[in-house]
Amino acid sequence: MHEMKFAKDIVDILEKEIKSPEVGRIKTIFLEIGELRYIVPDILIAGFNAVPKNKKLKDAQLDIVVIPLRVKCKDCGMLSIADKTNLKCPVCDSDKTELISGNEITIKGIEW
Repeated sequence: MHEMKFAKDIVDILEKEIKSPEVGRIKTIFLEIGELRYIVPDILIAGFNAVPKNKKLKDAQLDIVVIPLRVKCKDCGMLSIADKTNLKCPVCDSDKTELISGNEITIKGIEW
């Protein structure tokens, strides 16, 4: 259950970033998580809710968008959504693909 570690890491990062007195209580944290991270959003949310937090973060909610796995074929140039079990190009069947998205974990925004 690596979601708990990610939840703790998110809290640690945010607690360092929101020390400014101008920042009030955090309402929502907007995350983008790549499909290749194998993170179950509901488990991450439960973990985040369970992690001890400072008073600015204690009522914060996560808003998670899962980013699909996208690859670009180095042979034909096709950009496509891929399956985690098959990264081949769906057009030319080449296995020479470059990962474009699907491996990220990004805090896209914070609402307070």
